[in-house]
Amino acid sequence: MITVGNWKTILSVFILVFGISSITKAEKQQISPTSPKSSKSHNITTNGDIEIMEINVTYPKPTIKKITEEYVIIQVEGLKQNHFNPGEPLLPYAGQKILIPANKKIRDIQTKATKTSYLEGEYIIYPSQKAYKTFQNLTPTYPNATVYTQKTIFPPKIAGKAFTQGYRGHKILFMEVYPIQYLPTTKKILYHEVVNVKIILENQQQKKNR
Repeated sequence: MITVGNWKTILSVFILVFGISSITKAEKQQISPTSPKSSKSHNITTNGDIEIMEINVTYPKPTIKKITEEYVIIQVEGLKQNHFNPGEPLLPYAGQKILIPANKKIRDIQTKATKTSYLEGEYIIYPSQKAYKTFQNLTPTYPNATVYTQKTIFPPKIAGKAFTQGYRGHKILFMEVYPIQYLPTTKKILYHEVVNVKIILENQQQKKNR
């Protein structure tokens, strides 16, 4: 349980849950654990110096759009598409932003799907295309043969890149979450409706003034 002695942590958590801080209303909408169309629940527990922030995010069911006789695009309302690596399957991802208590640092991040299902049918997902400047001639980017012939799931993990950044005295965790994964050789699409993000925190060592 969170005790009265942990008032600084309580205040930071209060900011996370209710959004009461010096951050403007528009900015608070940007520091959200979910995309605009997803929903979330969260829980915070403590065990000595360790604090566990647990967030469950529910993502809308994806839509499948056929763009050619061969390829489809998978879309999830409110999520962006991963244009990072041309030639790889174009998949939606969530750019999660989570406020971290100011007196804590991240020890570990654990991500797992708690409600998963395969979408009906078999599909070839359209490959991400190379970005071009307006004056350049457009040349199609073809599927990366290594990825499209692999027998393992893509991407291999639900969680992608993660890093923290300071903003107006607060620490914000930025992380990528992929609620959609793809099995290229079987052409099956895996949909993670609910994803659990567990952030293990520990006390931040205070710098001593000289």
